[in-house]
Amino acid sequence: MATKNKSIRLRLLESASKLFIENGYANTSLKMIAEGAQTNTGSLAWEFKTKEDILTELVEIVFEKQSRHKNYNAIFKWKTM
Repeated sequence: MATKNKSIRLRLLESASKLFIENGYANTSLKMIAEGAQTNTGSLAWEFKTKEDILTELVEIVFEKQSRHKNYNAIFKWKTM
């Protein structure tokens, strides 16, 4: 559960991540994300312009964590052109 110690942005990202998994991206509203983060849509709008911006940041976080993984190159075999 979200705590008051966590930043609003982090709470929003956690809420969105959970809701995207449970409901899918298309079936998750900004209002649902804000409510899950125990904040309001005004605070959400201050942090993120769109739902797509939230998803983009979540994907960036996942890739950043993956790049720190010791087997990153084995997991992702990028082809260079």
